[in-house]
Amino acid sequence: MKTKIFLLVIALFGVLAVGCEDDPPATDTPQDTITPTDMTTVLSGILCQSPNPVLDSGDVLPGMVWALNVDTTKYLIEREQGELIFCEEELQIGDVSHSTGDTVTCRGEVHIRSDYYGAPYNAFAIESWR
Repeated sequence: MKTKIFLLVIALFGVLAVGCEDDPPATDTPQDTITPTDMTTVLSGILCQSPNPVLDSGDVLPGMVWALNVDTTKYLIEREQGELIFCEEELQIGDVSHSTGDTVTCRGEVHIRSDYYGAPYNAFAIESWR
């Protein structure tokens, strides 16, 4: 009886050992990479101001653009043509003017853009506001 149990235990360990060999090897590189996500989505967050990214090789004056802070991710707000909205411009949604700290819900497309130096940033092209 002890021999049968011993053989069962050895067979069980053999099956487990074979099963572990099929698992992919662990790596230290992150599996999540930045990719464009041109899908319509709804985001709710707090309006804030963010430094504008360097978009061309010309002299860039420091400035602030409108952004939407959602949890721990900041999305720079774009017009339909992909232009960032500078904070010198009033952010008006319908008949309502918004300011920093307002909570808004909007629908649009999330894009991963790159500045002149290749640094990625999140952009949100707003289609409609709620």
